[in-house]
Amino acid sequence: MSAASRVNEVKAPQTVEQVRKRVDELGIEFLFAQFVEMHARPSAKLVPAEHLEDLFHDGAGFAGFATGDIGQGPHSPDLAAMPDPASFTPVPWQPNLARFACDVYVEGEPWPYCPRTILKRQLERARKMGFTFKTGMEVEFFLLRRNADGRIELADQLDTLDRPCYDMKALSRQFDATRGLNFLNQNKIGHWIILPGLLIEELRVFRIRCRITICVRSHDVYSSYKLPLPKPQGRPGQLPVEPQELDGPPAARLRWAQVQLD
Repeated sequence: MSAASRVNEVKAPQTVEQVRKRVDELGIEFLFAQFVEMHARPSAKLVPAEHLEDLFHDGAGFAGFATGDIGQGPHSPDLAAMPDPASFTPVPWQPNLARFACDVYVEGEPWPYCPRTILKRQLERARKMGFTFKTGMEVEFFLLRRNADGRIELADQLDTLDRPCYDMKALSRQFDATRGLNFLNQNKIGHWIILPGLLIEELRVFRIRCRITICVRSHDVYSSYKLPLPKPQGRPGQLPVEPQELDGPPAARLRWAQVQLD
């Protein structure tokens, strides 16, 4: 049974002790402590698994100004990326590696410019109003390559249709670069589904994007996920499919309407 299959069958760990057990069972040697700044650029430190307990106690330290736009300047104190045990995610294509989504803390307090902290606060606000926030993301991307003079261009020079979606010829031409993505379906990672919470969906999207990037780079092409995503060479751009809904009883919907009016 693959590591990914075992992950799907086991409830997400809630404590560092439960994470340690999983790390030892799966033979994990290294851990990514990862967070994003305000423009969703990921930053991470690679931590040896033998320091798992230290990571949970102290976090992974970063000079926040160097990580991007997260409300810090060169003079600011270091930030600490504190791992969420429930986000423990073995990386299926690298069996000895796992990843944590982290919340950013500064001097022991949650950092208000941490996107994950902002999201948690909004989800809690919705919960108090009686809502469950649901979303499902369909990750869109383009395959690009660099030409001889270093400029970015479409990986498929025959991709010239005004409406290229679902073009069988184009899919056939890029088959070698994309066939490894069948892994996403085999492990139920790439399925488009409405999930009860962005914190769950964030883990799925992370795994999809990592897998796509690694898979296509082996064929000397790049994947682009820019939001909104302009299509190269002046062709129409597109946005990822990201349906969202607030699910709750009639009383909660009434309270939401009152908030909107206020």
